[in-house]
Amino acid sequence: MYPINQLVLDSLACSSKRSARKILAAKLSSNPTGKTYNRVDDILEGRVRVNMIDRLAKALELEPRIISEAIAETEAIIREEQRIAYAKWLGPHIFVNTRGKVTQITFAALLHNYFRIIRLDRSIIEQPMETQLAVVKEKILEARKEKSDPLPIFGEIVGYIYRPALDQSYSFDKKGELVE
Repeated sequence: MYPINQLVLDSLACSSKRSARKILAAKLSSNPTGKTYNRVDDILEGRVRVNMIDRLAKALELEPRIISEAIAETEAIIREEQRIAYAKWLGPHIFVNTRGKVTQITFAALLHNYFRIIRLDRSIIEQPMETQLAVVKEKILEARKEKSDPLPIFGEIVGYIYRPALDQSYSFDKKGELVE
């Protein structure tokens, strides 16, 4: 449960989101509509719009600062959950580390995975580390042949980072050699 959810439940003395939903909607509006319930659902899912902080604080009889702190904590947790979900989706991979000014943000966002991520078969992590590192070196050398340096939009390639898991990484130089 997110901090904002806990704050709402505690402030309203509710034991479930369902009961908190009804009570909070009534406190936010004298005549709750679908829009009010949608806003309450957003709050209970950890998505609170900045313009709702004062109204929510008034409804919960709390200082806006307390609401803002709970929102900040919630947003940090959500960002971490998203980061973990992305890493799990991505699986073991090689990140192409570049140096240079990104000149076209929209294209960079759209092409990030194409230019800066080298996907690896998930079964690589079942291999001994020595074998994994050899495969990574091979993939780096293949990528060097296929992709130009500097990379369009991202700049000069300065190295590679192999990530077999979320909490592990190994740095490689431009030639595919492991950097100690």
